[in-house]
Amino acid sequence: MSIHDGIDEDHKRLNSKVNLLALAGGKTSPPNPDWLSPLPVGTVILVNFQEGFGSTFLMKFQVSDKSKYAIELWDRDKDTHSWVVPLLFCREFRLFEILHLEQEEKEEDNC
Repeated sequence: MSIHDGIDEDHKRLNSKVNLLALAGGKTSPPNPDWLSPLPVGTVILVNFQEGFGSTFLMKFQVSDKSKYAIELWDRDKDTHSWVVPLLFCREFRLFEILHLEQEEKEEDNC
């Protein structure tokens, strides 16, 4: 047996594996790719990058304003405001946690 025989066997084994995919369906609906738009103004969130080096670091934003097609996020730590396109933002960032939902506070005040 030569080195080439081992390489050929590995190549055959890798090429013979079936690619399996998880398909959405069944009793649950697929997740909304735009998780940012439904959040009310005043909501404070923690996010991280979907993949890559920055995915271990969390960033905190507050939804400070909304328009028909964009959302303004406030980074309290840097005191900067940035307008983002919600769907594009959600493709790049994953919602890690909602720290404060503005709607909950208003409901508590009415009690």
